Amino acid sequence: MPYLATLVGARQIYPGRHNPHTALELIRDQKVTFSHCLPTMLHMIMSDPLVDEVDLSRLKLIVSGAKISRQLAQDAMGKGLNIYSGYGMSEACPLISVSHLKPDKGHSTKDRLDAVTSAGIPAPLVELRIVDHLGTPLPHDGSSVGEIVVRSPWLTRGYYNDADRGHNLWRDGWLHTGDIGFIDTDGYIHITERTKDVIKSGGEWISGAQLENMVRKHKAVADAAVVGVPDEKWGEKPLVLVVIKDELKDLVSEDDLKNFMQYFVDSGEVSKYALPDKYLIVDEIPTTGVRKVNFRMIRENLGVE
Repeated sequence: MPYLATLVGARQIYPGRHNPHTALELIRDQKVTFSHCLPTMLHMIMSDPLVDEVDLSRLKLIVSGAKISRQLAQDAMGKGLNIYSGYGMSEACPLISVSHLKPDKGHSTKDRLDAVTSAGIPAPLVELRIVDHLGTPLPHDGSSVGEIVVRSPWLTRGYYNDADRGHNLWRDGWLHTGDIGFIDTDGYIHITERTKDVIKSGGEWISGAQLENMVRKHKAVADAAVVGVPDEKWGEKPLVLVVIKDELKDLVSEDDLKNFMQYFVDSGEVSKYALPDKYLIVDEIPTTGVRKVNFRMIRENLGVE
């Protein structure tokens, strides 16, 4: 984005280390119209008291780096923010897809939420497939899950001084992203997990991202993260770290969260075997320098890395 902004002569504002209050002041005072952030950063902005005093209707914001939850997207749209989700990786320099409504789609709030909580549709000149473990392309039916593979003119061919890693990156003429997902019947990409972060329990794959989104629907939950921990019987089981909203901290227990998650089993949204056995209520969830959930640190803190 900075390169394009420079090419067209747009004024650029660099805020330095992320601070939600400072970001809102810059949006207000500098009349920012286009920006980018991670879902965690957007959550912090939406939680800052200044958000109610800033007009966000002229700002277009691309959210990437992790999937945005439906609730966070709805909260942001409720403030007038024009949000889009983007999907990419360093090896793609970085663009692969962007969410926007197709001309034949409706423009209701539900349609907009469906689009922005997906990874969008492939950008021009990007070819994208979902393939199984044999490399066979899977149908765009909204349920066939496999690895996302891509090719486009700007993808990297390998890694500096690491030929083996580059060889594993490209197979059968396609760059293997390491991301697991599916494509729905409208052509929108949905990423469910990184291959290295999928929880394998009793021979079944469990999506930690799906569980996180379900837990976040509880009215008392401010944030959540799911990791796989060793289990003698099943190999791995999901464990949930939960941050409770300050005003509700004394009103929610681990049993309350378990009972809430049972609803998704009863409604058929998730299988019973995927439900976590343990929930840890914590003050904060570790993040990296760019505000992504630091799963490695979580596992180290739990003694399971």
